[in-house]
Parts: sequence; structure tokens; C-alpha cells
Amino acid sequence: MLYLFRVDIGDTYTFETDLAFKDVKTLKTVIEENYGIPRSKQILLISGGELLDDDGAQVCMKTCAGTEENPIYLLDKSHLERSNPLQIRWTTDIPSIENHTLEQWLNMTPSYETVVERANTAQLFSNYANQIVQRCENFIHEQHQQYQGWMAVIANVEDTLSSFLLNRDSFFRLYNQYLLDRPSYEELFKSIPHTIDLLQKLSLPTKLIEQMPLDCLQSTITSQSNIQRTITSTASSSSITSSISETSTTSVPTSQQQSVTTLLAEGEDGHHHHLQHYESLYEWITAQLANMKLPNIVNGCISAVEECTEELGIMFNNDINTLAEKISSHDLKNMTGIEERFSFLQTELEQALSCRREQKDCAE
Repeated sequence: MLYLFRVDIGDTYTFETDLAFKDVKTLKTVIEENYGIPRSKQILLISGGELLDDDGAQVCMKTCAGTEENPIYLLDKSHLERSNPLQIRWTTDIPSIENHTLEQWLNMTPSYETVVERANTAQLFSNYANQIVQRCENFIHEQHQQYQGWMAVIANVEDTLSSFLLNRDSFFRLYNQYLLDRPSYEELFKSIPHTIDLLQKLSLPTKLIEQMPLDCLQSTITSQSNIQRTITSTASSSSITSSISETSTTSVPTSQQQSVTTLLAEGEDGHHHHLQHYESLYEWITAQLANMKLPNIVNGCISAVEECTEELGIMFNNDINTLAEKISSHDLKNMTGIEERFSFLQTELEQALSCRREQKDCAE
């Protein structure tokens, strides 16, 4: 059998052994069909905290988990997301014997029938004692399994936190280097209008013209025209985009587009000659942007640099440290009084075993 222990309510689920040789997705599907827990809400853990989160992996390939003593731990995420704790109701199918029934048996007149009736009653009590002891043993076993399941959760959280902090350290090494380079980025953005003006004055290099296919010319013209309209419409958004719009509009007259369009009918040789004369390097670069708009790219970069400051990095780091302290809390990792509880349960079980022996002796 394949054993799963549901940590949140303390139940053990059993499945056919062949399910252990199927993939994790199949196991989750069977759990959903039998117990109504959506696959997206299932958390499967094994001892040590490893997640069974690869739907394509074979269940038994991960580990030897799935036995009665080392089950796969299941948690229902929807219960963890509840604002109020899940209330678990204790139910039992062991019948109770009322006091008036006992008094009736004790008040029976001395006779052979009375002896038989009381012997049967003693045997019945012995059977009840066996059932109660079995329930106690199962209950204590479930308590231990819940504790082991919680320890698996804690182990997973610790591994996740450790990996997250390593990634945090790597990120902040890069972020600190960015902060050192940030002034140079700001200077770079200030020089963009001048750079664009310079690019619009430069003709396409001959080598670049020779490598440009003839059928790319029309799309180049269309892209260049669209970029001009976009830059003009967003000219009022910032000083940089205003400069871009002015240089683009003044440097590319409509007659230039008409000349290049006429060129398409003249053949490839004419295309190379006129393209070098009318097409600027800036126009060729913007044509390569396809659906991307140059003002949006520039403004996005400027906004990112303005937002990513040293203060923002400090705030993020403080938030991460606060979260790490909460997760690393001793109260979270350790259940206060759990050792005392297990000791108490063991004492109660020993008393129940003693009562069962007494009932068995009476029945015999």
C-alpha cells in the first residue's frame, strides 16, 4: 500500500501500491477524485522537507517515502489560507454503556442465567477495551505523524529561506555595483538628444547598405514613419523625447520618403545609390525596433533608474531581514510542550492497556 498522511486533520489515506510507480500528477489527480482536494491546492512533502512538485516525476523515484512509518505528507493549501483555524471534530464508533443498564445487570437475581449474562457482559467489556486501546494507539500514532509532518514543513521552509537569502546576497552584489554606476547612467540619458541628432546626420555605411535586402526597404520606410508620429505625439512628456521629436521631424522630409518609394521601381542598383543619400543611420536603427517605440524605451529606462535608488535597496533588505527573523523564530520551529504532551499520551496509553488486561482477566 501507498500511505499518505494528511497533516492538517491527522488522517491517513491509503492507495494501491502501483500508484507509487506512476507520476506525481496522477497521484494528485487520484487524491482530488477521492478526497476533493484540487490539485492546485495540494502540497506533498516527504520526510526532510523535499517537495513533490514535479508533476512528471515518478512518485517512488524521489524517495522511499510512502510506507506506513514514513508516509508522504499531504497538506490542503485551502485550509492554510483560512482566516480561522480548521476545527477538527473527534468522532468515534465505539458504543457506550449507560449506567442504568449496568445497574440492571448488577441487580439480577443469583442464577445460572445471571452468571452467563455477566460473563457475556465481561466479554463485551473486554472487546470494548480492545477497541478503545486500538483507538488510543492510532490517535497517538497520528499525533506523532502530525508532528513529523510539521517538522517536514519547517525543514522545507528553512531550505527555501536559505536559498532565498543566497539569491538576495547575489542580487545586492549586483545592485550595489549598479548604484556605483548609476551616475554614469544618468549622464548617458542626458546625452541621448545630442546622440540622436548626431545619428540623424550620419548616412548609412556602404557595407550596411550592401547587406540590406531590397524587400526590407518598404518596411523600413513604414517603421520610420510610425516612429516619427509616435515621437511627435509624445513630445510633451519629457525634455528628452521633445528633443528626439524635433530632430526626427526636421531631419526626415516627406520628399525623402517619396524619393525612396520611387527608388523601388528603379531596381537594386538605384536603391543602393539613393538609400545611401537619403537614409540616415538613426532612421535605420529605429526601423529595427519593429513594434517597440523609442520614446517608451528611453522613458522606461529613465524611470527605472530614478526609482532604483539606494534607499529602495535598503528598504527591500530590511523587509527581507524582518521576514527571515520571523521565519527563523524559535516559537515557529518548536511546538511548546510537545514533549510533555507525548509523555502524557504515553502514560494514558499505559493506563488503558492496564484496564484492558483487567477486563480480559474478568472475561476469562
